Amino acid sequence: MLRLYITETAPFLIKDNCDRALRLTDGVRRMQVLSMKQENRRAQSLAAGLLLAHAVREYDSAAGEKKGKDGYPAVCKVEAWQLMQMPCKEKGLQDTTLHLEKTPAGKPYLVNRPGLYFNLSHSGNYAVCAVSEREVGVDIQEWRKQACSMAGRVFDEKEMEIWRKYSPEAQKIFFYSVWAAKEAYVKCTGDGLAKDFRHLRTDFINGSVTDTKSGEEKRLYEFSDLPGYALCICAGQ
Repeated sequence: MLRLYITETAPFLIKDNCDRALRLTDGVRRMQVLSMKQENRRAQSLAAGLLLAHAVREYDSAAGEKKGKDGYPAVCKVEAWQLMQMPCKEKGLQDTTLHLEKTPAGKPYLVNRPGLYFNLSHSGNYAVCAVSEREVGVDIQEWRKQACSMAGRVFDEKEMEIWRKYSPEAQKIFFYSVWAAKEAYVKCTGDGLAKDFRHLRTDFINGSVTDTKSGEEKRLYEFSDLPGYALCICAGQ
């Protein structure tokens, strides 16, 4: 099973909500949040941390029986107030299953939940969390003024050919979709910044991202329900 959880981050800009979220958040994330100078970054991080806790709890419950359509993961939109209703104690959430560590490559995982995988992302006014029984990566990108100079660092030759045929507005949409898909791929594999995006090829029609050097392929899911954003998940076949 594969599920995508989405929440808005703007409510966490409100001081009372931010304070409540900080009390709910584990000590490591709390210190990270408090070290951030930008309020929107704090709000994004708090929302992502609480969304993960909510997703893991729901994944284990009967409420997690929701299915996606046409083979797509179920999409669960979560309100900020729901995230702030979770039980907490002095040190944060009453949930020992959220013991996080990182692989040598820096990918976080749940120590106490072998076989349950997750990934987080945030951009603009949204935080997202993908949860699965296999390796998974998720990425969300807010559409902004496109830096055309980045295309050569993100596209392979075939993608560049496609991009050049589009109008400026279509180029922007395509650029962020490809970027989100490839970010999701490297977050799924754990390669991170070590992977050259030009060696990855996206296929939105057939739903895949392929490493053109190794031949490794991941299933690609693209979501278009958030206007102004590109949102993609990559998972094992």
